[in-house]
Formats: sequence, C-alpha cells, structure tokens
Amino acid sequence: MRVHAAAPSQAAAVLQDLQAATAFPHSCDLEGASHVLQSLSPRSYAPETREAWRTYLQQVGAGDAVNRQFERLGSGAAVVVTGQQAGLLTGPLYTWLKAARAISVARELEARSGQPVVPVFWVAADDHDLGEINHTFVRDRESQVRRIRVDFSATRRAAGEMPVPDQAKNALSELQEFGSLDPEWLTRFDPQSGDTWSRWFSRCLLQVFGEEGLVPVEPALLGREAQPLFDEVLSDVTRYQLAFLAGSRRLQNAGLATPLDPNVVPVFWLSEDSRDRLTDRGDGSYGWRGGPLDSRELSRVGPSTPRVSADASLRPLIQDRVLPVAAFIAGPGELRYWAQLRELHAEYDISMPAVLARPEATLADAASLRTMRKIGIRTDQLWQEMAGPREEASHPSEGIGQDLRQQLDTFLQSLENEGGEVWAVSARKARQLSDTFDQLLERSTSARKQGQERARLHREGLGTLIRPREKPQERVLNGLPFLASLGPGLIRALLDLEAEPGHHWLLSPDGEW
Repeated sequence: MRVHAAAPSQAAAVLQDLQAATAFPHSCDLEGASHVLQSLSPRSYAPETREAWRTYLQQVGAGDAVNRQFERLGSGAAVVVTGQQAGLLTGPLYTWLKAARAISVARELEARSGQPVVPVFWVAADDHDLGEINHTFVRDRESQVRRIRVDFSATRRAAGEMPVPDQAKNALSELQEFGSLDPEWLTRFDPQSGDTWSRWFSRCLLQVFGEEGLVPVEPALLGREAQPLFDEVLSDVTRYQLAFLAGSRRLQNAGLATPLDPNVVPVFWLSEDSRDRLTDRGDGSYGWRGGPLDSRELSRVGPSTPRVSADASLRPLIQDRVLPVAAFIAGPGELRYWAQLRELHAEYDISMPAVLARPEATLADAASLRTMRKIGIRTDQLWQEMAGPREEASHPSEGIGQDLRQQLDTFLQSLENEGGEVWAVSARKARQLSDTFDQLLERSTSARKQGQERARLHREGLGTLIRPREKPQERVLNGLPFLASLGPGLIRALLDLEAEPGHHWLLSPDGEW
C-alpha cells in the first residue's frame, strides 16, 4: 500500500479552535496521552464483570490476540478507547479508522512507557436509532453507490438486545453481488446463532482487527462498575447540569459551538421497545413516558431490561470512571462535544484522557488507479481535479479541421469560377475530396465526443469513490470490499496512519504511477 498526504483534514481545523479555547487539560497528541498514562492508577473489576466480559468475547469469536489483551486488562493495563454505533457489517470506513488508531496509539504508548496499554472498542449497544445502523453502502461494478439494508420491521429494541434478523443473510448476498466479493471469504462475517445486532457487529469487527488485539465491550457488561456514578448523578442532577453548563459557556465565550444540551437529564430509561430520556420531576424523582420511577427502579442496571443508559455527555464519564483511559480516539464531531466535558470530569473527580483525532482517509483500489491513468489524473491531483465540475475545452484539431475545410471550399470555388477545362476535369474529384473531408471531420468529432463521454463517466466513477452521496468516502462506504480487494496490507496501512500532521490521507495499492 502507498500512502499519500492528499488534502488538509477536517479535524485539524477543529482541534486548532478547541485548543485555543483550552477545551482539554492535555494536548491532543501522543505527548498528552503519555502524560495521562503516567498519572493513571490501576483499576480493578468485580469478578462478575470480568466473567461477563470474558463470556462476551467468547460469544463474538475472540481469538488468542484479543484474549491475551483482555487478561492484561485484568492485571491493571491502561487502555486507549474509541467507539461507534453497531453499524451493518461494521458500517462506514471511519469505524475502521477509529479502531486502527486506537490500536496504534496503544502500541506507541506502551513502547514509550514500558507500561501495558490495551486498545478497547466501546460498542454503542444501547442505541435505539436503528435507522442509522441498519444499512451500509458499497460501489457496484459500474461505480454506482448501492445501499444494502436490513429491515428491522417495527422493532424499537436496543442494538444490544435485538436478535439479528433472518434477513441479514440477504445483506451478505447483496454485499457479495455489489462488492464482487468471494462468497467463501464473506462467510467469515456470517452472524451466528444467538447473536444480537451489536454482538454481530463485534464479531465482524474482530474479523478485521481481532489479530491486532482490539477488545470490544458493551455498556451492559460494565453496569455493575457504572452504577455508583449513575447514583451520584441522579442524586443531584442540578450539580451535573451546572458543571456541564460551565464547560458549554467556556466554548461559547470563545465563539465555538456546543453540540450537547447541558440542561437535560443525562440518563435514558430503556424499556423493551423504547429509549426515553428521563425528566426531572423537581422533587428528587424522575419520570419517563411510562410514569414516575423510584430509586429502586433506577438502580436496575446490567444486561436485563428495563435499565438506565447514559447519553452522549455521561457516557464518556462512565467510560473514564470505569476504565483507566489514557487516550480517547474521536472523530471531528466527537471532538466538539468532548470539549464541553472538561468541567464535568473535574466535578466528579474523574481523570480526563487525552483526546486524539482519528485519521481521515480515502481508499483507492487498483481499478480506480487504472481509471485515473486513462484520464490523466495523478494521485496528488485527485482532490483538486475532482473538486468541481469540469468544462470540456475544444480540441485544437477541431479548429484546424474547420480552417482547412474553409480553405478547401475557397480553393474549389476559385477553380469553379475559372471554369474551362480544369474545372470540367476536376469537378468530380473535387466533390469526392469535399465529401471525404466532411467524413473525416465528422468521424474525428464523433471520436472526440466519445472520448469525452468516456472521460466524463470515468470522472463520475471517481466522484463516487472519493465523495459518494456527496460526502467523504469514510463517512459512507463499507470497508469490506476494499479489504477483499487490497488484502491484509490495507490493515497494516491503516495502523500506520497518523492524525497529528493534519492530513487527509489517500491509500492506494503498490505500483501507483
């Protein structure tokens, strides 16, 4: 694989603004993560938690590399965490970019410090927004973007509690068809009996990154460890909101957006068919659309339902309270809302990790490189060339041909005007010459238009590669067709990517011209 610095990254500009607003207590790089690592104390986990987590890893097909890392967690290893919703067949490519960066940062921190550091992937199994995770996108043989979707019917269960629908097999068949994948290779990603949607996601993720030792976890597995923080927050939600509001105002005073609302209760109540935010009833109790809840009910966390679930602001605090987190790998949107959380971490005496940006990248396969060769675009020109509509300039030969045709007409007209024997002898040949020249002009114009049309189609195909559905590739396309095409070298290349220089990377096969 070849790696090219193709364009500036979105995260670089976001981080520049946030660091100017002192959003984070540590620098958003490996130096900041190293500083946090030195200050962390080992965490212990209840035997029930460790056993539930171990069983989960067995259920999702974890291999030796993952199990070794899990055992290091129990021996006091620090962690680098990232996370994402449980998208269909691992969802968009940015999930892979997050996972790869968590692995590489964990390795770098361990090499620098000599301390054990484990990469952990937090699967958002509490998510009820099934419309965001029931589909994925691939490019077909004609470079058209195709949507693959699994129908969940009318269910509203959380991803961690919903069995994988039978229709999931159809999604694999469509992926095979549209992505031109080997059906035998694709069986590695089949759901297994008893899989929930989030468990299937973890199974697929480990098929990609399991040999690198990435350890997945779902919130329910840590419910016992998280309960004290839930109790503390719900015992005085105003305290939570005031600290959150202070972080939000800090950013607002710097002229920056605050994506999360600090004025709501940061806890959801999960029932069999819904996820409802709790409301503060003003008397020390809470309610949801099903009625009021007493303290005993609110203490019911764990794998059974109903139970409580953290929102986007509380989830990082739970993660950082339960796990010894040296660094969190975030996308551009996550960077913005993590910037609101500094005061919350301080209020609840929770060590805030270094927040590092995930890499941003676009993948190009061999077929895409051949297309670029045909229309004369180099990899270092790709973004500039594809930035906007292209106006086709007329070819120089077109003007030359028209000039020659005009000169021929002028010459023949002069012969005709002279009349006499010369014209009588040459008239038939003159007409033949004129017709032949017209045919030449017509054929050259037609060939040129056909070439322009082929180039236009090639450019449109490249457009669906780098900006499918008018969005960056990493936010839309599924990674499995690229892995099938590019092989294990793709994973090695992803692990080598860095985010700090602020580049959006282009990855292409070896042999690029």
